[in-house]
Amino acid sequence: MTLGEVYQEYCEFGRSGKAYTTIKKQDSLWKNHLKEKLQYASKELRNDRDVVLAAVKKDWSALQWASKELRSDESFIKENIKNNSYLL
Repeated sequence: MTLGEVYQEYCEFGRSGKAYTTIKKQDSLWKNHLKEKLQYASKELRNDRDVVLAAVKKDWSALQWASKELRSDESFIKENIKNNSYLL
């Protein structure tokens, strides 16, 4: 399972999918390296609202790797602030 597939499945199924088990097994990867993984993710993944929200929820600095379109989307930014009030 690729990292992109893990992100997509987690966003779709949450804790009920295989991706959650993968994430739990590799918790340090998820917590410590998520923003770096997003940095090298495809343009499609960096433009995927759910993928970026999941990444930013774990590490707010991952927001810098979101696509320009998402970073320009006011509702997306508000949603991130709602999830991470320290982004203010």
